[in-house]
Amino acid sequence: MKKNGLIALIMLITVSSCEMVLEVDVPREKTKLVANCIFNTDSTWHVSVFESRYILDDYNFRSVENAQVKIVTETNEEVILSHTQNGEYTSTSRPELNQHYTLEISANGFESISSVAFVPELVPVTSVLVDSASVVYDESGSASLPIEVTFNGPGNRSNNYEAKLFQEIEREYYRWDTQELVKDTFLRLTPLVIENSAKDARTSIFSDVLFNGKQYTLKSKIRISTSEGSGYRLLKATVILINTSEEYFNYLNSSNLQKNTDGDLFAQPVQVYSNIKNGLGIFGGYTASSFVLKE
Repeated sequence: MKKNGLIALIMLITVSSCEMVLEVDVPREKTKLVANCIFNTDSTWHVSVFESRYILDDYNFRSVENAQVKIVTETNEEVILSHTQNGEYTSTSRPELNQHYTLEISANGFESISSVAFVPELVPVTSVLVDSASVVYDESGSASLPIEVTFNGPGNRSNNYEAKLFQEIEREYYRWDTQELVKDTFLRLTPLVIENSAKDARTSIFSDVLFNGKQYTLKSKIRISTSEGSGYRLLKATVILINTSEEYFNYLNSSNLQKNTDGDLFAQPVQVYSNIKNGLGIFGGYTASSFVLKE
């Protein structure tokens, strides 16, 4: 019996010390143009162009500085973008509401790429209700309180949204080296997570499938530094409602899903959405309305 146990132990040690090394040959494909352009009516055109990278390469993405970049309007007018630096291309013109735009890019040594995206209409926030009676303070002096954001969804087409809270905060503290009292301000942009979203999919991104053309109230909670003696004082708070194009919405959804599953060994790999024909990247539009809570 002891002999059998000894043999089993030797076999276990032998098997556990064996190691198999598999070499995987990942084919090297020809690199493609990558273009990123998220645009809105408040800003001029700005497109970033660089070269895709082989999966095993360890260098940074290389910018493409010799590309021909243009935007074509619905009436076939062309907006030529000029290279500034490090693969950044700009123009002085701006997108317009409710318009489709086509991005076309070509460069020596690459296949030409293109994409089409839409600028959705502006959706104003009609009211914001903050329930200060239900405020909860934590040890750091931050207040957590319910908020309701109401707006009227346009019914002419399906729309997709993202909600955020923008805060301007004054900070007061003593420098550790000189003990000098310092006062400065900083900005904080945080998502308004939908109250009824699942714990494993908490998000501030949503579509109007259930309320297209109707009034809708988004319920969330906001965290604001307000208490005396905490060293922080809220100067201004603004709710921002973003109406995204379908392309930008798909990109945000896939990007958030990839972040939420990062490091999860049991999660399926997530491919971030791209709408660039013959290439990679994102070309999408949005509009943003704001509602000031405190100023």
